[in-house]
Amino acid sequence: MLWLSPFLLFFAFATCSEVLELTKDNFHSQLKSIPVCLVKFYAPWCGHCKSLAPEYKSAADIISKKTANLKLAEVDCTAHGDICSEFGVNGYPTLKIFRDGIFDSEYNGPRNADGIANYMISRAGPCLKKSVLSRTLKTASQMISHLWLHL
Repeated sequence: MLWLSPFLLFFAFATCSEVLELTKDNFHSQLKSIPVCLVKFYAPWCGHCKSLAPEYKSAADIISKKTANLKLAEVDCTAHGDICSEFGVNGYPTLKIFRDGIFDSEYNGPRNADGIANYMISRAGPCLKKSVLSRTLKTASQMISHLWLHL
């Protein structure tokens, strides 16, 4: 039985997906915490969605190894139709890019893992720099305010 534990631990990590599951309860809060996020709106019965799923997961895994400021997520429109309606989804799969929780643009790039990852990393570059700069300035401002209070 002890020999099984390392195998199960490896299997658990090997099958862990880097794709965030978004629901009506966490959609807006999760996206606000991510500088750039590609969201796949899908239906489980959709053939094109089933074909895209392994490529999308692989792209998320590639991205997770390169940056923490860019994520891939997905919404099951059969379970969370209100979110899909909010963003005008009327076909599956639909991919949309969000920046700091705000819809930015439709994704019309490649539909394979390397293509998705490379496209998103190239598109996210300036935004990631802006996001880091914004956070750095906010932190610096807070430090100055704190020091000013203690003078």
